Amino acid sequence: MGVPLFVHDMPQGVISPVVSRMSAEVLERLRGLTLFVATEAERRALARACGSKQRIVLFEVEIPDQPRPPGVTYRRAGRVR
Repeated sequence: MGVPLFVHDMPQGVISPVVSRMSAEVLERLRGLTLFVATEAERRALARACGSKQRIVLFEVEIPDQPRPPGVTYRRAGRVR
């Protein structure tokens, strides 16, 4: 459904919620929380699913076409004795 955001053990929002999982029960649970999305397309889709009273915050991030290689490479660890 997304990544829950807690502050002082209290739910405050959900990062990147999944629109296809927005049932009436989920919408009720999310009421009062802030939803955080990365793209305008995600924001529009959530707004259609949730209605105008749901707070949705768009964090504009650049999503590259090609992912960057990791800064650290990993290899299988050898046998430890």
